[in-house]
Amino acid sequence: MKKISQKTLFILLFLIATIVILPTYVHAETSTSTINGKEITWEYERDKSNNFINFICQNPEDLEGEITIPDSVSSIGHTAFYGCKGLTQITIPDSVTSIGDGAFAGCEGLTQITIPNSVTSIGEMAFGLCKGLTQITIPDSVTSIEKGAFSLCSGLTQITIPNSVTSIGEQAFSLCEGLTQITIPNSVTSIEDEAFSCCRGLTQITIPDSVTSIRERTFAACTGLTQITIPDSVTSIGDGAFSACTGLTQITIPDSVTSIGQSAFHGCEGLTQITIPDSVTSIGDKAFDECNNLKIYCLKDSYADKFGESKNIERVYIDGSGAVSESNGNGTMTESKNNNSNEKGKASSNNLLLIGLVGIGAIVVVVIIVVILKKKNKK
Repeated sequence: MKKISQKTLFILLFLIATIVILPTYVHAETSTSTINGKEITWEYERDKSNNFINFICQNPEDLEGEITIPDSVSSIGHTAFYGCKGLTQITIPDSVTSIGDGAFAGCEGLTQITIPNSVTSIGEMAFGLCKGLTQITIPDSVTSIEKGAFSLCSGLTQITIPNSVTSIGEQAFSLCEGLTQITIPNSVTSIEDEAFSCCRGLTQITIPDSVTSIRERTFAACTGLTQITIPDSVTSIGDGAFSACTGLTQITIPDSVTSIGQSAFHGCEGLTQITIPDSVTSIGDKAFDECNNLKIYCLKDSYADKFGESKNIERVYIDGSGAVSESNGNGTMTESKNNNSNEKGKASSNNLLLIGLVGIGAIVVVVIIVVILKKKNKK
């Protein structure tokens, strides 16, 4: 077989690349339309099916009121409506399959939006800083919520994440201060760093069994959070995961967890009780700093016990019988029991008292008999 020269090989590769690239090449076009008396310029490209892609508004400061995106648009481009503060309502057609990064970021006047079932991806910061947004519906077609997608949507009060979603990106709902209710389905396998940080209105949340780790600062500064359930699927709690959650009062770490990160519960001022299993073999520095009223419930001589001792944190030792023994920060031991143990203690005390009285009575009787015998002998 004849050997192919480097020059011939280069030409062949160039031709292949040209064949692959040419059919997908598109060029930008512009058009104008008049909305509420103002001329709006649009930039877009066309795909092979002549659909508009990367549809972008060129003068967002002039766009006001309600608009409807035409059915010929298949993708809303990056920063398409960024900073359209006067935009109050938008209708997205079923032809749209993707919403680009920052597409509606800073649309402060937008109060509600329905994402059609045709959309499969919501880009980074797509609705970030939409402060007026109070309601949004995410369709079952969406598989991921990207970084900062709804961050700083302070007017958003509740949201349902559909079963199609498998991942929630970094800061996806961070600083959504008005968010009080959110449902995370079992389809979600990863919740990234700071996903719900600073959601001050959130009072309780259930993490689904599909999640294996709670990442860095996931729920940091959720000051309204009073209750959280960590499933048995979770193996690690990241740095600062619940830091500054001042409303948390008690929490149970499941047996599946092996590590608790640095500052994981730092500044949880209301936290008085945490149960840490002996499966935990690593606790980061400052994990419980500024938790001044905290007691760690753990097994004696476990890693949590030794960590608490090193940090002068009070421990409560638990065992299978329900009895507990308590240690203060300096290592001095006191004993306490559950209600059943207290009742048994009271019963034992009563029995001892009764035995004591009987003993005293017997001694008195003996003394009396001795006195009587002495008197008889004198006679």
